[in-house]
Order: sequence, then structure tokens, then C-alpha cells
Amino acid sequence: MFSQYYKKIISLCLIDIAISHIGRTVEVVWGDVGSNQVKIRAKVAQNPYLDLPFNRDIDVKA
Repeated sequence: MFSQYYKKIISLCLIDIAISHIGRTVEVVWGDVGSNQVKIRAKVAQNPYLDLPFNRDIDVKA
């Protein structure tokens, strides 16, 4: 999915915990089973990726 906020493609995948260090570059198979798939390089990031305050924590009173 392309993120308008970050101007990057963001995808979710499952990887082995031994290689899941934040910032590490990994190679993953991107695409659905039974369709075109391609190996791509990706960088491990925290989950959730977007670290903004929850709407319930924002004061909207005038």
C-alpha cells in the first residue's frame, strides 16, 4: 500500500524473529500466492509503523 503520509510503499509480512531487528534489510517475496510474485528488499520497522497519538487522546474542545 502506498502511504500518502510517508510517500513510500508500506507492506506487512511475517519474518523469523532471529532476523527481525529494526532497521535490518531483508529480502521478502511480495505478491499473492498463485499470482505474480517478486523478491524485494525491505527494511524491518516497528509495528505499528505509524506512531501518532490516538484520536481519543487529542483534545478537540474549543
